[in-house]
Amino acid sequence: MLFCLIAVLSCAFLPSSSSIYINEDCIARRQRTITSPWGNFQLTVWNPPGGETSEPLLTLMAEFYGKDLPDDYTRVLVFREKIEIDVTSSESRSLTYVNINPILPKGWLDFRVELSDRLQIFAPGFNYPLLDIRNQMTVEQLFIEGSNITVNCKDPVAWEVNGEAESVPLVRTGWYNLTILSRSPVFPVLSFGSKDFDLGWDGKAVASRTTHGLPLPAFTEHHISVKCEASEQILECSLMKKGNTNEKIDTVYLSHMIHFFTIKGDARDSFLILMDSQHEQIQGHLSATIENSNRERVLIHYKRVREHAAYRANPQLGIFLNHAIGNRDGNRKLQRFTRASKSHNKLRRHLIGSYTHHGYGKVIRDWLPDSRSMTGCPAT
Repeated sequence: MLFCLIAVLSCAFLPSSSSIYINEDCIARRQRTITSPWGNFQLTVWNPPGGETSEPLLTLMAEFYGKDLPDDYTRVLVFREKIEIDVTSSESRSLTYVNINPILPKGWLDFRVELSDRLQIFAPGFNYPLLDIRNQMTVEQLFIEGSNITVNCKDPVAWEVNGEAESVPLVRTGWYNLTILSRSPVFPVLSFGSKDFDLGWDGKAVASRTTHGLPLPAFTEHHISVKCEASEQILECSLMKKGNTNEKIDTVYLSHMIHFFTIKGDARDSFLILMDSQHEQIQGHLSATIENSNRERVLIHYKRVREHAAYRANPQLGIFLNHAIGNRDGNRKLQRFTRASKSHNKLRRHLIGSYTHHGYGKVIRDWLPDSRSMTGCPAT
């Protein structure tokens, strides 16, 4: 109700050029309930780097028509490496598991859920459903729990700040465009590590509260940007004015990458902070993570086929692999060495033939070019 009121008031009192629509489904929440959830819908959740692997990323709990909790329900727990399915009725209970391989990457994850006579869960990077089970009863409500959940969200994601600090995820370094919107004057505080950015109003734009003591006016879109850049051993995060200038409000230097910042206000402040859609960045990050995972699996396969005839024909390569595979830059050395090896193409063809039906053929082709394409490299 609060956000519907905010959306109506912002559209009514702001000029049309600066009005903003708040999509309730795009407000990041810990818990959600979907009534009559038939069909398909997209759930976006945050898989925090460094999070506990014992904690589920996503929990779905189905309540059925004509049945009462806790006697009858189906609960699905999605972890990084497995899915746990708990089907409970007044007469019986079954608990089954489905492995996820490769494991789900860190960061934002988009799950597509299809609910009909079957319950299916899909994730980007997988050409098959992670879960596909029969659904024998009519679902009345679907309870969802996870980190920063949104539903079918194509608009900027929003967080509600109301008395307590909210954590806003950061996928990686780069730019993040933010908008602050409130129904009353507010003093937001953004925290990066141990550094607090106290914000105020200079009469024209967002500024540091230490030099400008006015609160941010209500019913106004206040635009700022977060810019994080990494050097060799330092992460530099700056708060920028208006999202498209080089004018800094303040800067903090950190010794490591942070994966979220927090935002809060004074005790009575209530406002929204919106982040422009990072969908392309999210999907690019997700695809790269899954591809890296696939490359790791190919490297593991190298270990397993060391006794392959192509390796036995080249003892020097086998000795090198024993050293390089365990080395942190073994991938790079392995590529450089095998490209120049006469046994390379035999092994490459063997790997492509063995792994194409698993979807890794392209990964192998891209990662291990044909030695005939390398100048001066003999082919076999």
